[in-house]
Amino acid sequence: MKLYTDDLHDHAERLQSIDVFLFPDDMQELFCSIGPNLLNLSSLTLKIPPVSWNIALDLHFPSLRRLSLDSVAIPWDDCGGLTHLSLRGLEEGLCPTVSQLFAIFENSPRLECLRLEALSLVVPDMMSDRVIELAHLHELIISAKASIISSILARISYPPSARLRLHSCLIRDLTSLFPRGISCWNQSDRETNEDRTLRLARHAIDFLCPTARSWSEDLAETLISITSSARVIVPVLSSIDTVFRLSDITVLELSTGVTLEISRELLRNFLVATSNLETLRVAFNNLTDLLTLLAGPAIVPSIVSSTPSQLLCPRLQNLLFGKTGDIWWHFTDNWLSPLVTCAKERSLYAPLKIIEFLRCHDIHPLQTEKLKEYVQEIRLIPEIFEESIA
Repeated sequence: MKLYTDDLHDHAERLQSIDVFLFPDDMQELFCSIGPNLLNLSSLTLKIPPVSWNIALDLHFPSLRRLSLDSVAIPWDDCGGLTHLSLRGLEEGLCPTVSQLFAIFENSPRLECLRLEALSLVVPDMMSDRVIELAHLHELIISAKASIISSILARISYPPSARLRLHSCLIRDLTSLFPRGISCWNQSDRETNEDRTLRLARHAIDFLCPTARSWSEDLAETLISITSSARVIVPVLSSIDTVFRLSDITVLELSTGVTLEISRELLRNFLVATSNLETLRVAFNNLTDLLTLLAGPAIVPSIVSSTPSQLLCPRLQNLLFGKTGDIWWHFTDNWLSPLVTCAKERSLYAPLKIIEFLRCHDIHPLQTEKLKEYVQEIRLIPEIFEESIA
């Protein structure tokens, strides 16, 4: 289809928003015609097909507030006053430098949304340590090397309510991303009665909002999401207490297969630090180490009689097995007996209030009679095929 720009040229000054997906030649032709007259343009979204090459447009947009560019560059030194910025797929030479990027942040104090993906950024050896305040930021998305993410997070401050989505090949500890810690998690003025939920997975770690539903996949209910192309659970658990207070966690979710990745000692050290944990949700996992640790003392495994100060997670009240949409096969055969032992041991000093089985295979009321001696409430949420029969 041929692109005609004559009519647009006559009315360019009236345009306030442009959103186009064009081949490079057509993009160049369009802005050669209308570019000099876009004085009132406030929103610009430009994207070229992935099979094409990066292009640079020598254009100036004095009224621009929302900018989204995919493989398209503009004069970066002129960018300022933005509320939304999204940059993706820019190669070295056309990509803004780190200094230009920080200048955009500094000249856009009301920035609300920031998205940076697949950029050829080079972190300089020497950088200013002055922090740029982005008090209005509510969404930050970065997909890049850990060094780039770290350099950006080290130079900006954002409100505790800001949602972070970070993706990197994380092969080191969490300090490689958060050199100043996770400030929005460690705010001293946060409500002390808020539930703080942490979800651990093989390739991800999520901090959920206080009002998040169990096992929620809704991005709106996630405060911080860190995903990695490499398995992340070991470096995360090895360094997690260096970036925020584990004692703040009240709800913990262990996603499928997490316990297969970590040693008993690493798991024990983590559970020792989560001293205020109240609710533990566990998806399909090997429960051997977890139930053994929860049943025994926190400090010296050889101690026979546990005291409240020695018991791991002494505030733990709710132990929930199963994840929405999954069936946990052979649960009774593999885990019911060690679970009874765990509940019995904890009943001496820190009894569990609720144990819930969500679609756990072959769990029926008769199998839970022994558990009822040590737990206040047993909840059985049936498997899918049992619901259909009923």
